[in-house]
Amino acid sequence: MDEPACPGCRELLQRVAELEARVTELTRKLDHAVRAGKRQAAPFRKGPPKPNPKTPGRKSGDAHGTHGHRPPPPPEQVAECHEARLPDACPYCRGRLVETGTAEQFQTEIPRRPLVRKFRVHIGHCDACGKRTQGRHPLQTSDALGAAASQIGPDAQAAAAVLHTQAGLSHGKVAAAFDALFGIDLTRGASAQINLRAATRLEPDYQLILDEVRQSEQIAADETGWRIGGHTAWLHAWVGDRATAYAIDSQRSAAVLERVIGADWTGVLSHDGFASY
Repeated sequence: MDEPACPGCRELLQRVAELEARVTELTRKLDHAVRAGKRQAAPFRKGPPKPNPKTPGRKSGDAHGTHGHRPPPPPEQVAECHEARLPDACPYCRGRLVETGTAEQFQTEIPRRPLVRKFRVHIGHCDACGKRTQGRHPLQTSDALGAAASQIGPDAQAAAAVLHTQAGLSHGKVAAAFDALFGIDLTRGASAQINLRAATRLEPDYQLILDEVRQSEQIAADETGWRIGGHTAWLHAWVGDRATAYAIDSQRSAAVLERVIGADWTGVLSHDGFASY
């Protein structure tokens, strides 16, 4: 094919050829990316290794910044002190060892063995009215005696509540975690009862949160599906100026929020991208 005599046409054809080559290269890369996305890759695959990889680990000197070592605990927190003594002889040549000093190392461990407390509950009666009375220690979590005298301690109950409500573990998984981590036998029912009692104790604080939401000038509301005993329910979330409240109810309607803020609330309510006044 003869070249065009027009200089402008030659430049135009050269530009078209460059663009066609660019499109071909981009098409090749796109096809490679599509095939790679559909291909079953090995775990943590990142492509072929680099020809000259950098040395792993921290950089020498001050270039890598400050170190984030765990600070040693204060002396009053140290519960045990163990001596890591020198062996009787050199482990390499069996020669005599001469001690030249000591160094300190600290370890923070989870207590694996359950701490079992025994309370001697003193029982008496009033000489005036004859009513029965029994003592109560601050560490007790219940006044039950007899068949229900074996209790779960306050720290263990707090751990069960955190695992269920914050970590999202089911009552069965909470019981399994207690057995595996702490060696404590806990049933699903006991985990459920612990959370119910915690909810009862926290009811006054929950009312304070609702009061803060009620006094807000703006509230963002939303809800999501929930289940209670296999039945359909809704988890409501209300974000106020200074507090966020949650409530689980069998209804999805605004009547749930109306019971909190009242029908005469005059602020701005936002919900799913729209606002009502």
